[in-house]
Amino acid sequence: MLPMELILDIHRATVYRGDTCVFADFSLSFQEGEHVAILGPNGTGKSTFLKLLAGEVHPLPNDETFIRLFGEERWNVWDVRKRLGMVSHDLQHQYMDQITGLKVVLSGFY
Repeated sequence: MLPMELILDIHRATVYRGDTCVFADFSLSFQEGEHVAILGPNGTGKSTFLKLLAGEVHPLPNDETFIRLFGEERWNVWDVRKRLGMVSHDLQHQYMDQITGLKVVLSGFY
């Protein structure tokens, strides 16, 4: 049996949004073939987690901290978009009057 590819590997990330610490020493990983649901009430960090993956927010610099997506710590957003789909709440609000949600998804932008 071939080893499964590690899709996401976050190690010891601390992330702030303004003065609020959203993640402190946060680690998470999952492999190809796993089904993952990110659930929780409002204000628990779900959107921040997605922004972390999209590179919209960054963890505090630390020698022990890394984020690997498809095995890479640095990635080309266009290559990732071929393998990962994400719909941004912020993007939808920014273009709400100008574009439908379907067109945002079909655009491949997020």
